Amino acid sequence: MNSYFILLQRIRKKPVVYLGEKTMRSLQLYRMAYQFRESIEHWEKETGLSFFENFNNANLPMLGRLLTDEFDRFVHAHYGEPRGAMNAETLISRKTSSEDEAFDKYFELYDEFCAAKGIVIPIIPDPPRKQIRVESYPEDHLPEKVEAWMKKHLDKQAGDSPSV
Repeated sequence: MNSYFILLQRIRKKPVVYLGEKTMRSLQLYRMAYQFRESIEHWEKETGLSFFENFNNANLPMLGRLLTDEFDRFVHAHYGEPRGAMNAETLISRKTSSEDEAFDKYFELYDEFCAAKGIVIPIIPDPPRKQIRVESYPEDHLPEKVEAWMKKHLDKQAGDSPSV
């Protein structure tokens, strides 16, 4: 399965973790950076050279554009708009009233696009949550517990330090 689809599903589930905020602009910038990274990796594999050491001589192909171009065409057709300078994210943003609504609409159209292309969207399970044990002490005992813990650890650190 293409890692791009898996990544999009993760972004959909937890946009703030991957994008910092749930906005169409953040999604667009992330997608562009992902495609740029993909292009660099392809260029390095094809040439056997380091991109950053040969930056001035690098002629990067636009990889990952096929899927993006097809999705852009799909979104433009959905809205009955001719393809022009606007990409899918910009068009969706203009057709919705907020960044949050645009983000949700992007993934709604993404689902329709994948269904039309026969692309199976992976289901990403949530990772298991760790159980955290929290101890509570009556307020009147808390200072004693903190003091005892500090003394124990400070004494241990003092015993571990090398003698001069």
